[in-house]
Amino acid sequence: MELMQHSSVVRTWRERLTVERYTLITIAVVGSVLLVIPPLIFLYVSGRLDPLLVMAALIGAIVITRLFKVAERNNKSIVLLIAAAGMLSFVSLPTGRESKVPISMVVALLLVVPWLFSMAFGEPRTRLRPSPVNRPLLAFVAVSIISYGWSQIFRDPLLFIWSSFSVVQVAALTVNILLPLTLLYVANQVTEVRWLKYLTAVVIFFGLVSVALFFVDPKTGDFFFYRGTRGLFGMWVAVLAYALALFHKDLKSWQRVLLLMLVGILVYRYFVVGRSWVSGWLPLGVACAMLTWMYSRKLFSVLAIIGLIYFAANFDFYYQNIVVAEEAGGSGTGRVELWMRNLTHVVNHPLLGMGPAGYAPYNMTYHRE
Repeated sequence: MELMQHSSVVRTWRERLTVERYTLITIAVVGSVLLVIPPLIFLYVSGRLDPLLVMAALIGAIVITRLFKVAERNNKSIVLLIAAAGMLSFVSLPTGRESKVPISMVVALLLVVPWLFSMAFGEPRTRLRPSPVNRPLLAFVAVSIISYGWSQIFRDPLLFIWSSFSVVQVAALTVNILLPLTLLYVANQVTEVRWLKYLTAVVIFFGLVSVALFFVDPKTGDFFFYRGTRGLFGMWVAVLAYALALFHKDLKSWQRVLLLMLVGILVYRYFVVGRSWVSGWLPLGVACAMLTWMYSRKLFSVLAIIGLIYFAANFDFYYQNIVVAEEAGGSGTGRVELWMRNLTHVVNHPLLGMGPAGYAPYNMTYHRE
């Protein structure tokens, strides 16, 4: 009898606690929303809040919550990182200055930092998998951190240091070590070929969509993919597609043809339409030439002859729009002068350099022109 009374009392308290806990959670959520809405409205009205950033934050919170509940979340997070880098380049975090933090960098931090903490403080501690990239990447990170400390201790006392430079240097150090740490994270998390296939498919998909929008709707393409598909992105898409077409023996004929068509469109995009942008077509051409050499010496010779004929037929254009134009704009000899100035600083700081972004105060002090 006493046992039944005791159990009923316990059940009653549990029901009360459950209701009270639910009530407290509800009050906390509603109160948080009410507290957050006024400053968001103020920031939006004053022009300091980007609605796209708020939308991206909400979507990101939902995705992160979902990832905690799914299996293989680390590998899926890496695919998410590639997707964010390619498609969400139009959303970035403000820093209060001209520079902004891309969302892909935020995603990389959310992946790498908890992983580092799990190696340092986790139970059981996470350990690095054996890989040839571990030591060089860790060495680069260590040298970057030591270089930062070195630049603080042995800084030229005559340097002009503006108030925000310390923040700039820490940000540069973060970027310098985050990139190799992200590669280290991927190398230690991706252990199955299927995830490499997924990553390759995402890159090729973004390459296909971005180049299609470039010819069909450039404004939409620039809005979604401009920052994420600049630089060496075209080279990576072409290399992955070309390598699959040449070396993947299990591909069907139509798949091989589609990949080669994508490579051909990229070649036309960078070698013909964007031929004045050397940084766009030169890395792509060198990478594809190396793959061709690895696949067939005869095919390499044929394509080399075709390339020489093309450059010979368009020699005047390349000479006038690249060599002469850069000389007139000061890019030709100007770059050589900048390299010579920087080499003088390298000679004065041969061991660990001037630290992340350390060139800026030296140039502002000794080469203000």
